[in-house]
Amino acid sequence: AMTRQYPKPHRSLNAFALEDVYHKNHLESSKFCFGREKLINDMISLTDRNADVRHPVAVVGLPGSGKTTVMAHFIKKLLKHDDILLFYHVVASSPQSFSIKNLLSRVCVSLKKRCELSLELPASMEALRESWMHFVLLAAQKHKPIVIVLDAINQLSPEHGALDLGWLPYSLPKDPCVRIFCSMIKDDPLHKIFGQHSSQSSIKQTASSQVEVDPMQLGDGETLV
Repeated sequence: AMTRQYPKPHRSLNAFALEDVYHKNHLESSKFCFGREKLINDMISLTDRNADVRHPVAVVGLPGSGKTTVMAHFIKKLLKHDDILLFYHVVASSPQSFSIKNLLSRVCVSLKKRCELSLELPASMEALRESWMHFVLLAAQKHKPIVIVLDAINQLSPEHGALDLGWLPYSLPKDPCVRIFCSMIKDDPLHKIFGQHSSQSSIKQTASSQVEVDPMQLGDGETLV
C-alpha cells in the first residue's frame, strides 16, 4: 500500500532529492482549480515586497474546502515568478513529509544549494529549530524575496513539539523580504495555537495574516460537471 501511495522513482537519489521528487509529483497530480482565481491572486499579492506582511500567513478552511488544491495552484503560479525564490513542502506527499525535522532540513538543504550558502547544515532538531530561519534570512539577503509555502501543517507528526509551533517565527523582517504561508484546518487546535503564536509579536501589519478558503460554490460545481 505504501508503494502504491508513494511510488518510488526509478533512478537512485539521495534522501533530499527523493523528497523533492515526491513533492514535485504531488504538485503535478493536483486537480484543476475552478473559481479560485481571485483568492489565489490575492495570495500572490501578499508576496509583493511592498505588501505590509510581517507575520506568517495562515491559509485556513474546513475539511474538504479545497485548501490543498488552492495551495498547489498557488505554488504553480509562484514557480512562474522569476523574481521569487520558492520553497514548498506538502505534508502527506511522502512518508517522511510528516516530520518537522524533515521539513526544516529540506529548507536548509535547498537554500544552501540554491543560494550557495556557506553555513553548516544543522544535525539535531534543536539546532534546526534555532538556525533554519538564519538560512532563510541569509538566502533572502543574497538572492531575492523568499516565499515558503507549507501545506497541511496540521498533519505534522507531534514529534519534536511540531504542533506547538515553537519552530515558526512570530514575525518576519521587512527587509530582506520573506513570506511564509501555512495551510491548516479552520478553528482546529493548531489554528488557535497559530493565532496565539502570531499575537505574541509586537510588530503590527496592515495586510491580512489569514486567508480563508471557502467551500466551492454551486456555480463552480456546475463548471466541473
